[in-house]
Amino acid sequence: MPEIPTIPRDHQHTTGWVTHILLTGLFLLGFLGRIIPLLDPNRVFTQWATEDGYLTLTIARNIALGRGMTVSAGTVETNGTQPLATFTYAVGFLLAEGDRWWGVLFAHIYQLAIFLLAAWLLYQLTSRVLAGSNLPRWVGPMAVAFWYTGGPLTGHAINGLETSTYLATLILSILVWHRWVIDGRPGWATPGPWLVGLSLGLVAWARIDAVLFILALTIWHGLYRLGTRRAYLVTAFSESMIMGCTAAAVVSPWLISNKIRFDRFTPISGVAQSASASFASNLTTVPAKLSEYATGVLLIPSSLETRPAVMALCWVVVAAILLITLINWHRLTPAARLFAGLGIAASAIYVSYYGLFFGAEHFIARYLAPLSIFLVLVTPLLLAWMSARLGQLGRFLPIVALLLAIVISSGFYWRSYQQGTNNGHFQSVDWVKANVSQDTWVGAVQTGTLGFFHEQTRNLDGKVDPVALQHVLDGTIPQYIADSDIDVLADWASLSVWTRHQPIADNFDLIVNDTNLNLAVFTRKGFVVLTPPTTP
Repeated sequence: MPEIPTIPRDHQHTTGWVTHILLTGLFLLGFLGRIIPLLDPNRVFTQWATEDGYLTLTIARNIALGRGMTVSAGTVETNGTQPLATFTYAVGFLLAEGDRWWGVLFAHIYQLAIFLLAAWLLYQLTSRVLAGSNLPRWVGPMAVAFWYTGGPLTGHAINGLETSTYLATLILSILVWHRWVIDGRPGWATPGPWLVGLSLGLVAWARIDAVLFILALTIWHGLYRLGTRRAYLVTAFSESMIMGCTAAAVVSPWLISNKIRFDRFTPISGVAQSASASFASNLTTVPAKLSEYATGVLLIPSSLETRPAVMALCWVVVAAILLITLINWHRLTPAARLFAGLGIAASAIYVSYYGLFFGAEHFIARYLAPLSIFLVLVTPLLLAWMSARLGQLGRFLPIVALLLAIVISSGFYWRSYQQGTNNGHFQSVDWVKANVSQDTWVGAVQTGTLGFFHEQTRNLDGKVDPVALQHVLDGTIPQYIADSDIDVLADWASLSVWTRHQPIADNFDLIVNDTNLNLAVFTRKGFVVLTPPTTP
């Protein structure tokens, strides 16, 4: 991030007691906002775990039950997950002997703990990056407080997926690399590149698209070495190769397993999510998500983020961040320049891949979450710059900013609590539980939540079922359903349009089409549902 060298020394304000209190309050808000809902036993299932989070939790539970990496009551082998978080959640289900409630609670507690660790690591990293600058001391802590508490990242950090684990391992790898480059000795024979490679391999176990980050880091590392001293050509090349190859070796068991068992190195979930992608389809969403991470706490309503005026404004914000960084490049300390260069390289690669070539637009914020590590410094740096130019009034600017962050984040957590009784899929769970026996096979496009609670569930979007994925790619899902052992289809109300498919219309009856409940249910012709239990 750009240095701010024009702050007069008489305008530098150390962190006062008010700022200390507000920073502490913002951190506590982030912690309590996450954990208070979990004190209600009824919210453990519904508050934070998302549909895809339950896909991961289902696989984790099956591992703990001795079924391996499977779904559908252990009958379908899958790799549609990210392994490090899944294996960790499996420990919780193992300790709980498969109990769903305790296993999910364990996953929540783990995510709380690992994201706290990530915040501490980010504080260590920002302290190194900002060391030697004339910036106010609140800049780094404010950035971390925004990052930890703000709405743009919170929902992804405790949703039952891998994001909190991914970010913690990612920041650790940046910290190991940064310390070695700035403080250590160069050369392939030193421990530095090997330790960095090991840490990058851990990141790849957390999420397979870490290959994008590894590519960014190794390329930028080589360029940085060459820019520091041209005689480092061999050194730069050998260090980058060692880091990349070591990371590949560490994650190779997962990659080899994927290739042998599923004929591709990447999890099938990624293939399913990108199946309907069109070139550059995500570029309408990318600028809004980057802008959210730059503010740290502001969320742009989804109904607005793709409007032309909002997109244009967000692209201006992104371009301004890049331009200001490049203009101030020569003023940065070596530590800041090293960090900023990695941020630019990572942003270019992540935005290019997810903006141009991938699908699943609704997940773009989660895919771009690694860039928040770099972008979260933008707002505190801007506040520091403005504070220096407002004279005596400038000392109040961080206080006002923290108060606004507390108000905005409080609104986010309150809204999350209000909506925390259903992740959008429990209507399917409730209907199936009331009307279908446990040994009846149920099919759904979205099977994360339903499949966790009703094990006899067939996945139809291919995220975790390789057979279904092939039918998705071939466009033969309706016939696949008709020929399968599925007797019930239950999903969102939009499923009702499947009456247009002849194999469905010939073999199934639409018995529920409730748009208010957002539920559609088909039953195979001749299948009789159970009588719903009466409440005493």
